[in-house]
Amino acid sequence: MDMMKLMPNGEGLADFVDCCSLFPFGMFQNLSQDSILVNFRTIKGAGMGSQTESNYLCSFQQRYPTPLVGESTEINSGKAIKAMASINTWRGGSALDGRKEEITNIIRSARERCDTYIRDVLPPGSKWLEIALRASSDALAFIVELFQHLDDELTKCSQLHILDAQCLILISDQLKIVFDDIYEVQKHVVMCDDCSKADLSATCFMATMRAHTIMGAFRSAKFRYHASISAAYIRFLAKQTGENSSAGVGTKIKTLETSLKALETSMSTAIEGVKKKADKCDSKLEDIIKKNTLKTK
Repeated sequence: MDMMKLMPNGEGLADFVDCCSLFPFGMFQNLSQDSILVNFRTIKGAGMGSQTESNYLCSFQQRYPTPLVGESTEINSGKAIKAMASINTWRGGSALDGRKEEITNIIRSARERCDTYIRDVLPPGSKWLEIALRASSDALAFIVELFQHLDDELTKCSQLHILDAQCLILISDQLKIVFDDIYEVQKHVVMCDDCSKADLSATCFMATMRAHTIMGAFRSAKFRYHASISAAYIRFLAKQTGENSSAGVGTKIKTLETSLKALETSMSTAIEGVKKKADKCDSKLEDIIKKNTLKTK
């Protein structure tokens, strides 16, 4: 790639970012010590010694951005992620102090640092500079639009009177779908001790461009109408309908059981009353028969 001529000092590997590889410019990603060591050896082997490049390379092994999931490396389906532990945790109060606002600020700061880095390593007026700056702009826009979509989903679920806990599980699952799709192309960036600068740069660049293709598909569909998101939403609604129907049937059964018990008690009382009256009638009848018998004697 002719971009290699633009980074003779070993810098420039991190100048093309997507929605995941932009995060390291704002904060360090959560990786194991072994992964950090592999990244260091890969960077050194390629003749690159910058911490920025090392942090950037880490992002290709991180399935989900650290600000969203914390120390966890997985998102379990059917459970809300750390940043969405509650509506208040995600949205915050009137001071906009929720995780949504906090992470948005992190990614905005990351974009500013990334753009500074890009301008430092790529010469003014080059086509690579234009592409790199556009990529960082699109990465930020993707996160902002994704968060807005998730917020809209929360509002829609609330209007449908779905429990907050279930709403948070829905948007956590949707976020999982998005980043799982992107990780499928990022994970192919190979870490090795003998990677050349050209090979490593080309691999990262291609993975980043493929990630942007996936991001573009979600943005074009406004997230909600993307096939994967739509399918997840339909499954969610089907589950909610099933649970609500089951709950409704259960309530009706309990109501019917209560009514039957009340009817049984009422009937028992009525039968007991009839028995008492019958006993009285029998007693009176016996008295009459006895009196008549005495008269005939």
